[in-house]
Amino acid sequence: MHFVGVNSIVFYLSHYLAIQVFAKVVKFTSEKMVINDLKFVAAFLCALLLPLSICWLRRKGMFNFLFTLKKTPKNTATLAH
Repeated sequence: MHFVGVNSIVFYLSHYLAIQVFAKVVKFTSEKMVINDLKFVAAFLCALLLPLSICWLRRKGMFNFLFTLKKTPKNTATLAH
């Protein structure tokens, strides 16, 4: 459950982008039902496997810069008035 909570926004953003890119790339229509079914399966796999692979790569330390804010350094010096 921790994996889902930590990576939910990552999955959502990359899932949405994968669907949008796939919708733009595959615009041809076919009269054969098999071709249309294969396009659907390809889009489904792309929309699931791409975000999942990004989440797994984040666990290895890659792509963290895309989804995390840089921590501000704590100022240890105090101003004396």
